[in-house]
Amino acid sequence: MKEKTFTKLLLSMVVSLLIISNTSFAQNILIKSAPLNQDFVKYKNITKLTKDGFGLGEIPAAEKPNFSYIVKNAAKYAPKVLGGIPLGPAPPASEPSISDAIYDLRAHNLVTVPKNQGSCGACWTFATMGSIESYWKKNGYGTYDLSENNLKNCHGFTSAPCDGGNYFKSMAYLSRLKGPIYDSLDVYSTSVHDCNPDLAPAAFVMEARFIVNTPEILKQALLNYGGLYTNMRWEDSSYNSVDKTYFYGGVSSNSTNHAVLLVGWDDTKITAGGVGAWIIKNSWGTSWGESGYFYISYNDTKVNTSVAYFPSKLDYNSDLKQYYYDNFGWVSSFGFTDSVAYGLTKFTAESNEKIDKVGTWVNSAGANITIDVVDSTSGILATVSKFCDYPGYHVLDLTSSVNITAGNNFYIRVKYSTPTYNYPITTELASGCTPTIQTGKCWISKTAASWTAIGGGTAYARNLCIRAYSTPQDITCSVSAGTDKTICNGSSVSLTATGATSYLWSTGATAATISVNPATTSTYYVTGTTGACTAKDTVIVTVNPLPTINAGIDKTICNGSSTSLTATGATSYLWNTGATTATISVDPAITSTYYVTGTTSTCYAEDTVIVTVNSLPTANAGSDVTIISGDSTVLTATGGTSYLWSTSKTTASITVKPIINTVYYVSVYNASACMAIDSVKVSVTTASCSVSAGTDKTICKGSSVSLTATG
Repeated sequence: MKEKTFTKLLLSMVVSLLIISNTSFAQNILIKSAPLNQDFVKYKNITKLTKDGFGLGEIPAAEKPNFSYIVKNAAKYAPKVLGGIPLGPAPPASEPSISDAIYDLRAHNLVTVPKNQGSCGACWTFATMGSIESYWKKNGYGTYDLSENNLKNCHGFTSAPCDGGNYFKSMAYLSRLKGPIYDSLDVYSTSVHDCNPDLAPAAFVMEARFIVNTPEILKQALLNYGGLYTNMRWEDSSYNSVDKTYFYGGVSSNSTNHAVLLVGWDDTKITAGGVGAWIIKNSWGTSWGESGYFYISYNDTKVNTSVAYFPSKLDYNSDLKQYYYDNFGWVSSFGFTDSVAYGLTKFTAESNEKIDKVGTWVNSAGANITIDVVDSTSGILATVSKFCDYPGYHVLDLTSSVNITAGNNFYIRVKYSTPTYNYPITTELASGCTPTIQTGKCWISKTAASWTAIGGGTAYARNLCIRAYSTPQDITCSVSAGTDKTICNGSSVSLTATGATSYLWSTGATAATISVNPATTSTYYVTGTTGACTAKDTVIVTVNPLPTINAGIDKTICNGSSTSLTATGATSYLWNTGATTATISVDPAITSTYYVTGTTSTCYAEDTVIVTVNSLPTANAGSDVTIISGDSTVLTATGGTSYLWSTSKTTASITVKPIINTVYYVSVYNASACMAIDSVKVSVTTASCSVSAGTDKTICKGSSVSLTATG
């Protein structure tokens, strides 16, 4: 019930804000601004050049980060790696630690070569880029040369490019996602040039941390994050050019004027301030100091007054959009004289996008922030919280992205809780910059139950330092290339893609359906496009080899005979006779061709075998004969080219002398070796017999007479 009640109140509040956006309602509570940094107040007519002509340009910030939480909770910070991760067991002896007498980033190749700022007061840009370059090297991103010139010319504040800056200016520039730029695209010059705002960043630096001047914390930060932006007060008389050491022991109320890069420590180094020194990378070229470096005493009264590092690198993404009004970031803080306060900012979605990250400036160590993404229809869409060890600019990833619709309003609400600081809300106002103060876009509250409008037309001409990061919405689309196919070698198959409006196959075809006939098993890719969304799918066409079918050698038979045909090379067979066995028997009457189809894994092939049928010879053993017992007779066979009698004789004619009636068989072969059989019967009779020529006849001369024999 509590959450529902809050949501209703919030929705009611949002609607009310749309109507009375510039009205302070239901909240008659004193609102106070944080005190100004006294170094900033005193900063004027400070020396801007060294005696050697090098520029000095570190300007004190209008407001200092609050580190009182660390003072009250020192035990929480001493045993921790910055960022809230416990140190754990002591590192191996080979690993550097804060107990080492000397640690130098140069020895570990974790710092880039010193550059020369010349007479321009741009030291702060070199300290900033040097810190980023060192952090990127330490994290294995490679060696970068980033543009100090682009930061110098494009910071956007009212001060001229060579009139100085600080880490607030640096992070304001970086937080706009306009830099850092590759140095090769915007090479450093002491001359003043117009800003080139259209160069693509080398990457995005999304965050900054401002850390306290405690030796152990600084040493641990060097080990964890590489080079640190730091500042100091430069006086020519405090520098020892012989041993390259520096010690300023003046009153701490004097403001800083120079920004450098802290790259290590040497507990044994002797300076005018005693034993022990920080190792500093300067920006006055490699011919100055110790090849561009020098040592500053631990006991220097102004060194490390403002220390920062930039712990992020997000690959450049042209689709990343940022919603914000605080172009110059955190300039001043205020609140309700209490450690808890709320800020609410309204934005209007420019297109259909998704919010992935939210960010805000945090002004106090030990702060807790809770950020809600809200709209007037659904209430709270996402919530994310974070404990902030250190002040700076913090970006929080949402657990899941929130879709926003073009033209619709959405709100980012931040609850700031700074336990030791009564000015929790970071704001932008016109102090050293010319912000565009929004009207009806920002509200603040002590309890989130009632809200006060700030911005244009109110007593509080400020923008809240609240931001949202979006990318184009994920357009869900899909494509299907269909189920995998299996074909036989030499065959083709149709592939059909579905699910999109246009298609591109790996064959180059753009139709939804294509025909392919690969020689080997192949994978085909299809890209389907629907609007701006593309999806891919694959389909595999498996090519099975054809079986090698053999129906056997051709056969020759004689008419009336049969023969066996045997097929090999497949797992199943089908003959044109209808038989489905590998071996079949055939007895064609004429020469015939037999076909067999062999199949293996649905693939088939054919073969043929010819059965030649030769005709039989016309066998004739001759007419039956009768002989008198004791006589012989000649039997003659015709119709072939060779013969085989039942007497085993192989001649066409044989002489036989049977003593009884006998049937003789002859096998007659033609030229095709085909055979026919005939038979002849030889009858045997006894010798008894008579004959009569008839009676004698008398005729006249010239006449004829018939004679008839009988018997």
